Amino acid sequence: MGGLSSASDEVTDGAKRIFYEQRRAAAESTKSHTTINEKTRKDNSEKFQEQQNKKRLHVREGRGKAAESRAQLLSSRAADAASVRESSKAFQEQHKTRMQAEYMKKASTVKAVTDEKIFHDPAVQPGSPKELPSPSPTSTGSRSPGQMRRGYEDEQQA
Repeated sequence: MGGLSSASDEVTDGAKRIFYEQRRAAAESTKSHTTINEKTRKDNSEKFQEQQNKKRLHVREGRGKAAESRAQLLSSRAADAASVRESSKAFQEQHKTRMQAEYMKKASTVKAVTDEKIFHDPAVQPGSPKELPSPSPTSTGSRSPGQMRRGYEDEQQA
């Protein structure tokens, strides 16, 4: 029986040795995969950080350009508004001048017509002033100015 137990000890030792070698190979494989994964993760992290930094820089440049564009837009709008104000002011001055000239033309026409009526009235003799009726209580009676106006308006309507 002694031979059997020594063979079983050798088989047991052989089995232990095989399992030990398998565990050691698995541990080495896991360790190498871990280092590869750490290296890959580190590379990916660096690439991601680099991309993020590029994006941040791009956003900052975009904001700077937007601020510059807004400033240009505001200055151009202010310049446009100033030119519109100037043209409006010039238009108002032209309109005022035109209206004054029109008024002067109308006033001179009215003055000429009234002068024509006064000086060329056949009832008035040259050299004698035209007699105008004076407003006296006898000519207006005892009516108030409001009553006289109403009476005048009534005569105009009839």
